Amino acid sequence: MTEAWEILVRRYEAPSVANVMRLEQEFVSFRMSPTEPIEKFITRAKSKAQELRAVCVDITAARTSNTILAGLLRDYLPAVIAITTRPGDLRWKMLLMQS
Repeated sequence: MTEAWEILVRRYEAPSVANVMRLEQEFVSFRMSPTEPIEKFITRAKSKAQELRAVCVDITAARTSNTILAGLLRDYLPAVIAITTRPGDLRWKMLLMQS
């Protein structure tokens, strides 16, 4: 292995605390932009959750769902209330609104 390659491996092999903290902060403050389609927003949120999993952070589907619901625009408030007050577990199908 070349020296440059070894440096890159060391840099990206183990997640730094700062990188994990940055990803966590991005995840908890994740918001939908006003012109963004909901499908794109959900895809971005799932990608952000995957980034956290890649650095060994345990991100459950429920936590991802909560982040998505919290980040939706006010226009989606009735759907958020319906989903969050529903008894039982939250399912991705509900968020994706697909049959």
